[in-house]
Amino acid sequence: LRVVSAAVILTGSVAYWLETEYKFPAAYSLSGVAFLIGALGNGWRPVLEGIGKALGNFAGSLGGK
Repeated sequence: LRVVSAAVILTGSVAYWLETEYKFPAAYSLSGVAFLIGALGNGWRPVLEGIGKALGNFAGSLGGK
């Protein structure tokens, strides 16, 4: 129950922040934010870090040309 409560509060807070600061509708950001919070909570951190490194390497290779 604590994990679900924390996820709901964090998701709502981040979605509200995105809407107020960047005018990005909260309805569009809720699923993405909830996925990231859930992924971090379920031990997907190594997977997300791997994806981040791959994207960073790809962006670095584009900038080096």
